[in-house]
Amino acid sequence: MDTLDLRIVDQYDDGGQLLRDRLGGRTPAVFETAVNLSDVTVKHPNDYAVFVKTASGLAAKFPLMDAGNTAASLLYFVSCGMHLPEELRKEASAKLETALDAFGLPAYNEMEKRASHPIEILTSAEADNHALATLFELETDPSIEHLRDEFAGCSPRGKQRLAFMVKEAGVDLDTVPELKDYAGTEVGQNLNMAIDARKLATGWSPEPSLVLDTLKEKTASGEFTAEEAVASLELFDETLQLTQYYGRSIPDPVYSIYGAPYEGHTKTASVNVSIDGRDYSGDDIVSFAQGAGSRLEGEFGAEFAQQFAADPVSVLGSLPDPHKAVIAGMMDAP
Repeated sequence: MDTLDLRIVDQYDDGGQLLRDRLGGRTPAVFETAVNLSDVTVKHPNDYAVFVKTASGLAAKFPLMDAGNTAASLLYFVSCGMHLPEELRKEASAKLETALDAFGLPAYNEMEKRASHPIEILTSAEADNHALATLFELETDPSIEHLRDEFAGCSPRGKQRLAFMVKEAGVDLDTVPELKDYAGTEVGQNLNMAIDARKLATGWSPEPSLVLDTLKEKTASGEFTAEEAVASLELFDETLQLTQYYGRSIPDPVYSIYGAPYEGHTKTASVNVSIDGRDYSGDDIVSFAQGAGSRLEGEFGAEFAQQFAADPVSVLGSLPDPHKAVIAGMMDAP
């Protein structure tokens, strides 16, 4: 592929200047939902309409992470996409159409029929109805179940994108609490648990354990951003063929890093944890933790035992089901 010139721009190349010029000082609701991706270092193919080769290297263009970025990318594509080679232009156009549909925005060909430029539709009152709440009609329980079904069938990255859609649509995540662990932007409280789960899965082998300890150190110190930590775990799991164990013996990378967010996360003993259909009260879990150090250390290692002792309720609640079952068996033992 020939190197492309800098006329191929999106909202992160010109700082949104084209968008500001077209909006004329207005800030329609659809654009307010855009997550700022300017500092994202790990860029995934499904989050952008196209990757192009430029003088400075491969560049991701026209982000599609959420409704706001998709709407902005459409306007930039209409203005700048003609500079793309035909093959890339078709690829970007197809992905933009898919994203517009996913976020409940009018298809571009429909916009062309109804307005001289897509900005007229995207900035209208109609655009405010793009929200996922409208798309899934979340006011009724059956559609909430539909959303849960959609979520359950997604890949880890798909779950993250769906969680962002729900969050940006203004839907209360308490309605679908399983999405909370995928809608975060910072490293949560699952990091130590996720590392220990992978050490268990690899038999506490020295080399994988060293890689995991380094990853944990760099993430905890801030040397790795949350997104870089997710990408590192993805690479680790793919290299050691651990992806087949997601949701069984190890948590997936997105849940591992963003899960159990600190903000709003409760540590009170009043919380119940359900394991195999049985509820264990926070008081019972705390009581068990006070005398279970040696048993937990023998089963999961000293580091996990210390983490569990520091916050038993939230740690138990964040564990994969097999780990919960083991600890439930300890709690039930006479």
